[in-house]
Amino acid sequence: ASYLSSKAKLLFIDVDNGSEDGLVVPPSLSWIMQTSYDLGSRLFSNSWGSNGTGYGMHAYQADRFIHDHPDYTVVFSAGNDGPEPSTVGNPATMKNGISVGSTLNTHLSFSQYATSDYWENNSYSLNTSDVANYRQFYSEERLSAFSSRGPTYDGRIKPDVVFPGEYVLSSKST
Repeated sequence: ASYLSSKAKLLFIDVDNGSEDGLVVPPSLSWIMQTSYDLGSRLFSNSWGSNGTGYGMHAYQADRFIHDHPDYTVVFSAGNDGPEPSTVGNPATMKNGISVGSTLNTHLSFSQYATSDYWENNSYSLNTSDVANYRQFYSEERLSAFSSRGPTYDGRIKPDVVFPGEYVLSSKST
């Protein structure tokens, strides 16, 4: 289902076919990007999975659209197929857009998170020595183990940018 409005601040396009197969990305991204562009959007951000790591049709379509619309930015997640190299998924293998990977969080953030109620309420058990061991290697300068990484099939460095994506406690209800 698409929700389109000439006064839209956000555009949501559902690419789920409603079956147990889950996410079904349409064969062409061009119409989605064109629709959002026509409505005034200049940013296309997605966290879709991928079924391949090469330079596929979706990467080509994104690159072509960005080439034809230089004021439009396309962002895709690199994927969750790490820690092996050359696992960045199509369309994050695009050349003109931005692919985003996941890093670990800071020592301080992990320390606070690891000792929060989250662990007790969700049956995780970390003893004091576990937390100390995690503090030794936990750094925002390391990619998350699950984060896809380059190089791409043709040797380009990916992801383009990385942000904390592991052990992030963003909100808590009381």
